[in-house]
Amino acid sequence: MSSMTLVTRPREVREDEHYIDFGNTQSFAATKWSTAVEAQEITAADWHKARNVDNYDEFGNWLRRCIQDSKNPQQRSYLQSLILIARPMYGFIFTFEKLVAPEKVDMSIIWGLMFININLALQQAEKLKRLTPWLLSLKRCMEALNQCVENFSDENSARQQVTDVFDPLLNLLTGMIKFQRTYLAGNMKEFVTQNIDQIDDVIYHFRQISQHSKAAQELSVSRHSHWGVPFREQTNPYDRAAFPLDNLPDIRTEHFYGRESSIEHIHNHLGNQTNEKLRTYLIYGLRGVGKTQIALEFARRYKSKFDAVFWIRCETSASLRQSFSDIAVRLELSSADQMVRFEENQLKVLEWFKKTNKTWLLIYDNAEREQALNSYWPRESIGSVLLTSRSYYNFEHSERREGETIPVFSDEERWDLLMELLGPEWQHRHLGGAKGRLEREAARKLLEHLGGLALAIAQASKLILDKELTGDQSIVTLLEIFDKASKQLPPRFSGHRNEKIHALDTIWSIALNTVSKNARSLLSVFSLLAPDSIPVDLFLPGDQARLDGKLAFCKQDESYVTALQMSPGMEAAIKELQAAGLIRQDGRNFVIHRVIQEAMNYIDLSEIQDSFDAATELLHEAFPKQIMGRPLQTMWPRCMMFVQHVVHLTKAFSTYQTGSQGYVTPKLNFIRLLSNCGWYLYEVADYTECLEMMAIACSASDDKGTLLYSHLLNAQGAAYYDQNKLKKAREAFSTARVLRERWLESNHPLVASSIANIANIECALGYLDDAQQLYEQAARIRESHGEDELPMLGLNIMSLGRVAFLRGETHFAIKLYDRAEACFMRKPNMSQHLMAALHYARGNLELESRNYAQATAQYEKCRDLCHVLWPVHPLAAATWYKLGVVEMERAPGRRYHDKALSYLEKAYNIATIRSSGDVDGTVARIMWRWSEILIEDPLQRLEGIKMRDGLKLDVTDIAMDLNITVHPNWTEVETFDRLVPGYFR
Repeated sequence: MSSMTLVTRPREVREDEHYIDFGNTQSFAATKWSTAVEAQEITAADWHKARNVDNYDEFGNWLRRCIQDSKNPQQRSYLQSLILIARPMYGFIFTFEKLVAPEKVDMSIIWGLMFININLALQQAEKLKRLTPWLLSLKRCMEALNQCVENFSDENSARQQVTDVFDPLLNLLTGMIKFQRTYLAGNMKEFVTQNIDQIDDVIYHFRQISQHSKAAQELSVSRHSHWGVPFREQTNPYDRAAFPLDNLPDIRTEHFYGRESSIEHIHNHLGNQTNEKLRTYLIYGLRGVGKTQIALEFARRYKSKFDAVFWIRCETSASLRQSFSDIAVRLELSSADQMVRFEENQLKVLEWFKKTNKTWLLIYDNAEREQALNSYWPRESIGSVLLTSRSYYNFEHSERREGETIPVFSDEERWDLLMELLGPEWQHRHLGGAKGRLEREAARKLLEHLGGLALAIAQASKLILDKELTGDQSIVTLLEIFDKASKQLPPRFSGHRNEKIHALDTIWSIALNTVSKNARSLLSVFSLLAPDSIPVDLFLPGDQARLDGKLAFCKQDESYVTALQMSPGMEAAIKELQAAGLIRQDGRNFVIHRVIQEAMNYIDLSEIQDSFDAATELLHEAFPKQIMGRPLQTMWPRCMMFVQHVVHLTKAFSTYQTGSQGYVTPKLNFIRLLSNCGWYLYEVADYTECLEMMAIACSASDDKGTLLYSHLLNAQGAAYYDQNKLKKAREAFSTARVLRERWLESNHPLVASSIANIANIECALGYLDDAQQLYEQAARIRESHGEDELPMLGLNIMSLGRVAFLRGETHFAIKLYDRAEACFMRKPNMSQHLMAALHYARGNLELESRNYAQATAQYEKCRDLCHVLWPVHPLAAATWYKLGVVEMERAPGRRYHDKALSYLEKAYNIATIRSSGDVDGTVARIMWRWSEILIEDPLQRLEGIKMRDGLKLDVTDIAMDLNITVHPNWTEVETFDRLVPGYFR
């Protein structure tokens, strides 16, 4: 690799360091532009050159002169294309300057950077050839962005959204200059794509906000859903729970101070229960400023105003799933269970929000990832939502969003809070006479260092009162310790610390030095796990060897190993950490603040490898193992206990890879752990989290030619296949097959799995002869392994039946389905999910033969099994869809349409959870059938036509995303089926 690699430069100012007035974002937007420009590495020479062309007219005139002077026809052609970028870029600059007025911004550097890029490219034909399509891609982005801003109704929100374009735009223009001078062709293509994709993400978010805002308005005014489907008034669901109820966590601070204006602002916006719309409010601000405590205080003061108040942890998809399962149990919804049926719980809770007449408040704590949050957002509901976040991102998809930046405490507030925490007795002993003047001066200096962060002040008060640390409980003494520790603080590997974060890290480093080595070792492992529910059981492994090394003090007496009681060494460490205010215990779980986790990782960097290995060993021991490619379904409850900790450890690993060599070297058990967890995430259809984890696991694998690496690719390919991304699935499956055939016997079951996976792709693409040959090869391997492989043999035979069905060989398909069922019935406990798929396949066969009663019977059997196994799996959505299709086709006209609509609505609800609220192939197919019903109804015909017209654009976008070419001779059924994964057509 070249010594120079272009990467997106990390910003010096993080999202949680801005101050945003959500009622007037002009100052924020102008400052964000200046910050983005300052973050770029632009040389003095380039600054000087850029001033030669610093506005629209000069840029256009210069480019026209170049065209006139050029003697090369091809060069003139490229330059004539590039002049097209001037107008949309001018529109972007003009619009932004208008949006922030009367604030002044100097955006002339954009023209200068484009001038430098093109001027450098004129020196060599190949460079101009490469530069032109990149700048034309930027032109497309600017045109789309300008249109989004023009259509936005709220200027405050538009300003905030536009600022997210600054970094990728400037990174792109400055990066291309470096490319012109160093000519790193391969690196630059990836770099350009990355930044263009970031700009496209901003545009997509703009459109989402506009769409959801319009939908919310239509729901409020006309009681119609945002797909144009009439809202149906529901009778109040039967509420078994006794109201009022809440699930607020027991993490409220003992001394909540100040923030009265913030509490009042939240109440003014969320307290109006007569407003028939979804009300949202964002609490944004620095880490440690007290966002979570403000949300808790508001909830506790005003929970009597709501029938239900629910707290939702948002760190990972797993924590969101668990939070919604907890809510389902608290609401006593039918079949609710905290440890299984997570997605059914999610669906039922979202339905409850839509249909209940109860007043409710949801608090999303630590909202960070929009993609995860989308599936858990109460769309088309009337209630109140409060979010806390370090990001000002528009999670709410609202044009007129409400919220506030929580400021740090003022000088007076800092003093009052510290004195309240230290107490009157301390004040009486320390603030009188000459000593008192010294204490007051030291307190002011310390508080200045701490920057008004509530969490830092609270921890400082504990340190002051710690006689073993300060002796006389003097602030003067703590300040001396603070100054010394501040100078010795190791650097953060992720980049620059600002003063506030430096102070926080210093306070935590002092606190950590007050506890024993064992306590620090335990805390360092806690810092790598999900912060809100670290189970005691994780540290009580059956194999005590997992505790060797850093956690040896947690080992129990070999003569009495129990899963109920901690070792004396661990108990002592826990008591120390609790006394120091570093953790809390909630039943059999421990809780640690995320700020402490971050500080611990930076302070203890020299020992992070040992901590990472210890956490890996414990999780690898605890997490269920996939054996011979068989499902983990029977072990889902245990998987759920630990999945969020594996996700957290994986993200920590990614964070530690910022150095050239990385700060952590993963061992094989880390890759094995991710392989097992990734497969579980695939089984529960959390494809996004699965693919992210597999990408990290693949990157962490030094040897990409191992059997273990093939397992990673297998999970990756399976997730891509279920998303209908067949090209990516083929790449992963093909490489996995090569590796398995290299390391295993030719008749090994895992080789059969790889062969069948590729057959699935051939079948989905319509290459039925190739698919049949591969399925038969896989079946022959399975047959040689006897009873244990019967379920998977049945799956291969069922797949052959599907090939026969697609060829129109109905009788042969029936015979193959019967053979598959015989295999499944020999191992019923291992084959329930396969039986569900078989009933679906038989339903398709009967529907094609127009045997509607038999088709319904088969689909209902599939539906019933899905309800038991995974009620919101893609197969469940497909089954409800097909039941709707049967009702539409069994009697033309509107006789069965109410029933069909009911089925399609169930399919739609499941599919939108899977798609995070976006229109993917599955959603589009359901909406197409829905529009057919509406068009037949004279009262709803216009709504149906409107939906159908919108789908035409969606189909084009979806097909492009899936790399599918829609053929003109395809019927509508074929077109929409091709947008859906092969299993679920």
